[in-house]
Amino acid sequence: MTTDLLAEGRRDEAMPFSLAAISGVVVFHLLAGLVVFAGFSWIALAVCMALFVVRALGITAGYHRYFSHRAFRTSRPVQFLLGLGGTLAAQGSLMWWVSHHRDHHKYSDTPGDLHSPVAYSFWRGHIGWLFRKKSLQRGGATVADLERYPELRFLDRAYWPIMIAQGVVLFFFGVLLNYLWPSLGTSGFQMLVWGYFVSSVLLLHNTFFVNSLCHRFGTRPYDTND
Repeated sequence: MTTDLLAEGRRDEAMPFSLAAISGVVVFHLLAGLVVFAGFSWIALAVCMALFVVRALGITAGYHRYFSHRAFRTSRPVQFLLGLGGTLAAQGSLMWWVSHHRDHHKYSDTPGDLHSPVAYSFWRGHIGWLFRKKSLQRGGATVADLERYPELRFLDRAYWPIMIAQGVVLFFFGVLLNYLWPSLGTSGFQMLVWGYFVSSVLLLHNTFFVNSLCHRFGTRPYDTND
């Protein structure tokens, strides 16, 4: 088992980086940087933080606790809403996220763990793992329990259209607010930047710190390799 993990780690280290993945992450952060041109309004900040909280629940309660670990039961409509909330968080499609997270727990902090700051480096655990071609593929863990639901397969396949639609809705929401209540001082561009890009980048790093910072610091009250 150990030999297999070490071999897996060596193969992964030799795997080339993905220029598309690097460009995507860099561009997304640069778009968040447009906040210096978008200006500030309290309504834009409120939408930014509200979407941060709602989509964080989609990741933590949805992608993580419910879909990855099956930690609780719920109805199919709520299951769909949890999947939609996680999808809107701009952290990858449902099946992709779950397969990688299940791999993470199977090989936690060993060379088989794609984003371990212990087996590799803090940078690799935080965000560097996304730059490798292997990260663009699904993990090895099965997601057959999720694929039996057509609505979840739809969310997985429609990830990018949903991402685009989210940006369009936020832009026109800002346009509508400016038309109805110009005293709010917002605009379509401002709402897009604050509500989508700034909120998403903050949420991305909030999740990334679980992989990096929380695997390096803190207490470990239970004697487990998980």
